[in-house]
Amino acid sequence: MLRFRFPTVNRQTDSQAVQFFQKMVDLRPQLSSYSRVSYMRELHGDLIGAIDSMKMAISAGGSRESVAWAHVHLGNLYITTEQYPTAQREFDAALSDFPDYAQAYAGLGNLSIAQGHESVPHRSFVAKSAFLHSSRSRSR
Repeated sequence: MLRFRFPTVNRQTDSQAVQFFQKMVDLRPQLSSYSRVSYMRELHGDLIGAIDSMKMAISAGGSRESVAWAHVHLGNLYITTEQYPTAQREFDAALSDFPDYAQAYAGLGNLSIAQGHESVPHRSFVAKSAFLHSSRSRSR
């Protein structure tokens, strides 16, 4: 089994990390490698490149939860670039793939705040989080 040792990403090791992530994509073009490229691009301020890489991560597929995670991160990138309707679609896609995914609800809350609806997300997120927590407690 091929194992990667991930470099620590900081200003001194950026070029090494970029080379490493490119090698990852070359060897295993999958959700995890594309999402790391997306993160590196985001760190460098290349939000369009980060969005493109996260779309590639989603297209590469993976487990339902992994794909939902990628949709949430793509939604967060869309919030950052003020593309609110597209962000909404990504959070909805995450919930479609993985119902009751708490990170998707958090993303919807962040989206509401970004759009100026500050009181709505707090109440709905707290209520949904409490429901999800009580559901998991009962199933144990």
